[in-house]
Amino acid sequence: MRNSLLPFTLKNVTCIFAFILASVIFLRGLYCEESMPVPEDVGSTNGKLMLLEEYKTYLTTPKNTFLHYCAPCHGGNADGKGIYFTIDLEPKPTNLTDVDHMAKLTDDYLLNFITKGSAGMEKSDLCPPWGGTLEEERIKGIISYLRNLTIAKSTAAEKSVVKEASARLHQKLEAPVLLQL
Repeated sequence: MRNSLLPFTLKNVTCIFAFILASVIFLRGLYCEESMPVPEDVGSTNGKLMLLEEYKTYLTTPKNTFLHYCAPCHGGNADGKGIYFTIDLEPKPTNLTDVDHMAKLTDDYLLNFITKGSAGMEKSDLCPPWGGTLEEERIKGIISYLRNLTIAKSTAAEKSVVKEASARLHQKLEAPVLLQL
């Protein structure tokens, strides 16, 4: 009986110790008159610009821009199943790789939709307007990226259909022919 309580007690003591240590560090930071030394390059303008430039570099590709701004709802594959996709969300995020749906939408419509947001296009108010955040050229890049995803999905579907038809034909040709007399 004594051995079964020992790990539980040690676990509790460890948790309490970690909590106290975190509290002391936090309170020391709040009430300590001495400030901790900060490296010179952290507060400098160059350090901040470097971080901003790295961020801008990351977002230079349409794919990365889509992943940053659109994928949380539409998913990394643009299939409408992002991390904010829930059963309760109405309407559900659009599957932007749906070949039939995307074929109906012009590039101008998509540009206006992304720029104005879904409410600006008299749809739901769930998709924010990105026109104030992203330049028009960047939005056009996202549209091209989505078109390429749709084309790739369409091409893959066509290849799959051709492959299945070819396999069925091959099976028919190799099947033994029964002669009826």
